[in-house]
Amino acid sequence: NTHSPSNFPPSHTRSERQRRRPTMTTAEPELAAFREELERVRSRLAQAHVGEDERVDLAAHESDLLEAIALEEDLLGVGKAGEEGKKSSEQSVEELTRAADERNLDPEAKRALERASKALEENRAEDCLKSLKHCLRVDPTCFQASLQCGMLLANKGDNDAALEYFERTVRTQPGCLTAYIAMSQVLQQVGRIEEAEVVLKQVCGFAFDHPEVWSALSRVLFRQGKLEEAVDTIKFAMKGGPEGKFKKPSRDPMVLFCLAYFLACLGHIAEPCSLFLRICNDDPSPVSLYLAAQTCRLASDADLGSKAVKGLLSAYESSRLAFCSELAVFNATFAAPQWEDAISGRRREEKKAGGTEPSAEQESRLRIRGKEVSLRFLACVDSCSPLRASCGSGDRAWLSMGSEEEEESVPFREVALALEGRSPGEGGGWPEACRAAREAVEAEVAALAAEIVRPKGQARQKRFAGLGLTKILSIEVAVGQDFRSWVTRVDGAPRLGGRGAGEDPVVEAVVHATGRQIFDGTLREITEGAGMRAEDQKLFSDYQAGAKTFENI
Repeated sequence: NTHSPSNFPPSHTRSERQRRRPTMTTAEPELAAFREELERVRSRLAQAHVGEDERVDLAAHESDLLEAIALEEDLLGVGKAGEEGKKSSEQSVEELTRAADERNLDPEAKRALERASKALEENRAEDCLKSLKHCLRVDPTCFQASLQCGMLLANKGDNDAALEYFERTVRTQPGCLTAYIAMSQVLQQVGRIEEAEVVLKQVCGFAFDHPEVWSALSRVLFRQGKLEEAVDTIKFAMKGGPEGKFKKPSRDPMVLFCLAYFLACLGHIAEPCSLFLRICNDDPSPVSLYLAAQTCRLASDADLGSKAVKGLLSAYESSRLAFCSELAVFNATFAAPQWEDAISGRRREEKKAGGTEPSAEQESRLRIRGKEVSLRFLACVDSCSPLRASCGSGDRAWLSMGSEEEEESVPFREVALALEGRSPGEGGGWPEACRAAREAVEAEVAALAAEIVRPKGQARQKRFAGLGLTKILSIEVAVGQDFRSWVTRVDGAPRLGGRGAGEDPVVEAVVHATGRQIFDGTLREITEGAGMRAEDQKLFSDYQAGAKTFENI
């Protein structure tokens, strides 16, 4: 403010608030000082002779003080004073800080932010980036712009640049929780998982009552096989810490889910069973119902297990696509951590040794309509030792110009027609290439399974298999001009393609994997004992309809 009265300190600018950002050792005395200053400001506002300019400045300073008090109270975990404090307490510290900083933005920077927001709404990512970078040239300390730049670049796969912007954000705004979590996610994507763990542990030190931080940290520990530390971390948060100050983690469904799941992966039965049932009573989901059924089976509680299975089947009937989408996300996020290591390790070995790809003279890819031909198979792995898995036979080929946006899928018969009259190469013709592709997939699954059986920390594959957790893999096979086939890519986190539930191969794989566990696998006895006729269940009919497209490996 340009007209600050001389009888009280000026309202804090962004840099002043950053220098005065509270710590646990300074918070209590600063809170008392802010409250005293607020009383003086309100007393001055109540005086009738205060001029208009001074009244505007006093009102702005009062607002800043309320936000500062909210920050301090959130840090200390104490109740808010007055109706204004109560209203502010409903917002996060990050939201309050952002609102205060936006008021202090340079007008040109603010206009640039508004242009960026409009461009983002209209899916003009490049224009959005340009506006954000202009905002940062005008005001290098605008953390909203640097944060959004990092998000956009991370979505584009430019991880190094994204990390630079996230680091810039937390230097400018040390309390920006979103930046820390986004930074940890990118670090994990580039394989720097230990650094992600360090970042999240730092965040837990100042954002201790934010459940998403604790669940994110526990998942990072899980990915490293540190299951016991993950459990201890969540229990610490749920107990409220050494002084019982944490309130929200103990009521958060994801925190409860992580605790239950990690305990189950360690071989516990009773406690995870109880926790999954608690989650299902409060807010049932396909994943929680499935794991409740599995842990009830292990606890020999067929009655509660059958109730969970009934809920699971009902969830499928309510929305097939939502059901499969959630289980696909679970497959990508919570599979045994060995899978990620095995998949990335196989790719490194193949690149180093020349891999399974053919030599340079064979490398020319088979093309139709100017597009490269490849096959994709979905493998469902129930167990690695002994190996129990199935593979979708596949009846469609993928034609690509090198990007996902330009690819299309076509039936095998169309490929065969397009290749009619072409002389077979060393690999035979199209039918022989398809058979060879499937054999390559089976060999790839067997090689991966041999890696998965090795322990990683406290993670043991047999415990995941014991919980009835099927791992779904997408395996891409290239076809050469000579009709030879070779594996080019393994994806441990296949996503739904958005082409409709009936056409999506990932949906079909989820239906096959879940249906087999319920009707022919681990949950079969519970399902039959509950008196549920399989023939009456939509999941069973869909599972049976798709079973012929999956063959055992």
